[in-house]
Amino acid sequence: MKVVFLTSYSVSHIIPIKGLIQYFLKNGHNVICFIHSNNIEYCKNNGIPYIAYPNSYWEKKHHKLIKEKEKKFEKYNRGKDFMKLYDAFLEKDAIEIFNYHSSVANFIETKIEQYDPSIVFRDSTDIYWMKLKEKEKFNNIKTIGYITNNLYSWDYLMKNYDTILPIFLGIINFLPFVTKKYLQEFKENIQNIYKKISLELNEDYIRPFYQYDPDEKYNIIFSQKFLQPKLPNRKNIIIYPPTKRDFAIESNISSDIIELCKDNNLIYISTGSFMSREIEYYREILKTILDNFSKYKIIISGGKATELIQNLIIEMKISEKVAVKKFIPQKYVLMHCKFFITSGGLNSIKESIFFNTPMIVFPISSEQRLNGLILENLKIGFSMYHLPDPIEYFKKNIVTIFNTDYSKGFENLKLDSYDSESVIKQILSELELDNI
Repeated sequence: MKVVFLTSYSVSHIIPIKGLIQYFLKNGHNVICFIHSNNIEYCKNNGIPYIAYPNSYWEKKHHKLIKEKEKKFEKYNRGKDFMKLYDAFLEKDAIEIFNYHSSVANFIETKIEQYDPSIVFRDSTDIYWMKLKEKEKFNNIKTIGYITNNLYSWDYLMKNYDTILPIFLGIINFLPFVTKKYLQEFKENIQNIYKKISLELNEDYIRPFYQYDPDEKYNIIFSQKFLQPKLPNRKNIIIYPPTKRDFAIESNISSDIIELCKDNNLIYISTGSFMSREIEYYREILKTILDNFSKYKIIISGGKATELIQNLIIEMKISEKVAVKKFIPQKYVLMHCKFFITSGGLNSIKESIFFNTPMIVFPISSEQRLNGLILENLKIGFSMYHLPDPIEYFKKNIVTIFNTDYSKGFENLKLDSYDSESVIKQILSELELDNI
């Protein structure tokens, strides 16, 4: 059998599906993963066959119109008209979604036609196969949606106008300027905005927030039952929990990492593989921690910003307290550190829970803000979703955050971790693929 995976931009969207890919390969099936060129090395290292998307896949198609919409921000900001400002932001956000390039669609269509798969696993962020699969020649291909974060459906988002929806939208601290009517009518409002933009751009309509809620006949959520919000009236959802193999400690840990992890008061900072932070974020976080708790040492996973962060540490004269490396064996470090400062991606959350490491979440994206809220409710961390100034919130609450006992929260959780093959066989049975 031939299987295709249409993956997303970030390697964090490939890590959870690695076990499923390797299972198909191990059982003699042909697999091809469409990937961003940045993820070639990861696929090579893990034996994953791949085809790189054309670079134009990630290009903003309507960047000129985006710039025009941004000009409205200044106008409404000067007039202190928050509602018009936010609607302008939603329009800009919508324009950034309509990136369907015909050349990329033709590339994917040709490759899939040549490969002739039986199944396509479609990442929830994909917009190409959503359209291409409707072609008659692809009618015999089974499509399975998947999401590597919690699934945040409209049922959940519209459940609570005081917390859930405003936190997801990033407007929790602006509620005095937002009418309840606006929130109650938000779903209809955002749908109208997307319809308006699709007509303005002469593009096919794409439903708002599609990337948070895949709607194929079957959809896999790479999450945990206790992390995933309840989904009433959804019979097409299958939760794929992590397996023991997902938490295997990295091999060949360098001696300097081993030495750093001997410290009993270690804090680990990583902002994830997809979106990075401004350098001032690190300055304020480091200063706040070391001013209040000098006993701690800090290790930072710097990624592309490693050199900038290293220069910052030299400037701040804190090299004895802070170490920065481009790549960190995260699971090994999580096993040893007292706190994990993270942007709140689900892969990192699952690993932290496995190692009972409390999290301090500085979310960047909408779903990360809700992930942080869930962690607070589980009493295994704090989230800085409190806009407009998460750093200020952190400064005011650092003593509480660092002195909280999280052990009871972790005691109440049991990570569903099973043998990988038994998990996959169960999933395939629910997908009606147990004959493979």
